[in-house]
Amino acid sequence: MDETCGQLIDYLKGKGVYEDTLFVYTCDNGWRQNPNKRNRDDDNSKRHPTEMGIRTPIFITHAGGIKPAVDKTTLASNIDIAPTILKACDIAVPEEMSRLDLRDRGILQDRNRIFVEVYGHDSDLDMLNDINNGIQARVIIDGWDKLIWRPEYMELYDLKNDPDDQNDLREQNTEKVSALEEFLDLWRKETM
Repeated sequence: MDETCGQLIDYLKGKGVYEDTLFVYTCDNGWRQNPNKRNRDDDNSKRHPTEMGIRTPIFITHAGGIKPAVDKTTLASNIDIAPTILKACDIAVPEEMSRLDLRDRGILQDRNRIFVEVYGHDSDLDMLNDINNGIQARVIIDGWDKLIWRPEYMELYDLKNDPDDQNDLREQNTEKVSALEEFLDLWRKETM
């Protein structure tokens, strides 16, 4: 990948458009490499609502407009990529989009929660008629609190002290679970 990206950058510089090019790199899911196991079956990998299954890299570079930085704490989402590109191109962002620009750290600092849905992709899904068809989990991350809703049960984690989703705190925090579940339900109603 490094070599290919380098070739692309050299090409764009040769054409004189590198300074005007916005690069976006991301992937569709997180994963944890486990050399002793097929990663697909790892509970902390692809298609799982744990941090290693949903936390993905998002790199955005623009030599003419973004100062290099690393941020491991601000909540960002792949739904912010399209509005970021549109704003970078001075194109109006439709009202129904997130409207958050990943280049604007001030706006991102104000975001306190994100939502995730995990669906199976090995089954015959008809989501246009039934949004719950194939759902494996819904997730709300609110600050450091993370609620995982599954059809059979829920889990609650404190990501600051438990970044690998190992210690389920739902039994000790029923009020927090209820509050996060309400946010999750409200988000679903607003976005359906």
